[in-house]
Amino acid sequence: MDSKINVSKTHHFVLISVLLVSITLSRIYSYLLFHFLIELSTIIIGFSIFSFLWINKDRITQNFYLFIGISSLFASLMDLIHTLTYQGMTIIMVSTDIPTQIWIAARYLQSISIVLGLMHQKKKINPISLFFSYLLLTIIILCSILWWKIFPECFSAYDGLTSFKIVSEYIIIIIIHCALLLILKNITSFDKQIKRYLMLFLTFFILAEICFSLYKTDIYGIIIMFGHIFRFISAYFIMIIILEIGINAPQKTLYRQLQQREEELMQALKDVKILRGILPICASCKQIRDESGHWHQIDDYIHEQTEVDFTHGLCPHCEKKFTPE
Repeated sequence: MDSKINVSKTHHFVLISVLLVSITLSRIYSYLLFHFLIELSTIIIGFSIFSFLWINKDRITQNFYLFIGISSLFASLMDLIHTLTYQGMTIIMVSTDIPTQIWIAARYLQSISIVLGLMHQKKKINPISLFFSYLLLTIIILCSILWWKIFPECFSAYDGLTSFKIVSEYIIIIIIHCALLLILKNITSFDKQIKRYLMLFLTFFILAEICFSLYKTDIYGIIIMFGHIFRFISAYFIMIIILEIGINAPQKTLYRQLQQREEELMQALKDVKILRGILPICASCKQIRDESGHWHQIDDYIHEQTEVDFTHGLCPHCEKKFTPE
């Protein structure tokens, strides 16, 4: 089984490598062709991630993958609009600023979703409600860019990248670093191999954002080209994670979930105090002797050992004995 999985991973890696090299070579002919192909490939990966996770949403027990799947759909939709409106494309003619605004909005959506998914791992979340929340948010973002014109300027035709765009890239990098810290903090939430792919996914995400903060005015330059390559590699690793948890090793994920629940149950049992065995009790006053030889009132002893609270009163026999009137 392991050898088959390794062969499958090798095939995936070879196919993706060939695809990436082919797309990169297309830049020799035209940067616009390169940009269209690599964006389209990344968008297809995003749609595929959503489709796979949404079909299996009822079996997903970790909210992180739910956030990843839904955010991938809406980030990919924004990336598609970004690609079609990119400067030099004659499909949808808009100002140079709009594609960059849509781009940075999609990266904000994606990075924040990663952190939210890690922070809400064990909370009960309705997938339908989450989907429509993202739908509403995406509509508001696009309206603020395309119609209301209230989204901050990201690219100037004269000065290149604006301060908002550059600062935003660094904020996104900080958000991704927060995600890395959350993964390290919740080290038991993921399988070792999944965690390694997650670290690679986030690392290439950061590298891409660094490139996108450095290109200044040349939107067809080598730096922005490497930024797109790093983002494609980042998308590849998240795709591998989805394939790993959904196709190649579902039994491993199930075993890990059962193991975590067993650990939680054992911890809960440790917190429960159980009173059992033979207790030495005085035949006259009914006090109980503990392991150290001290005597205690029976109600105090039981309360200390089991956390049971007592209310005191008199039974009918004692009531007649102590209050004969």
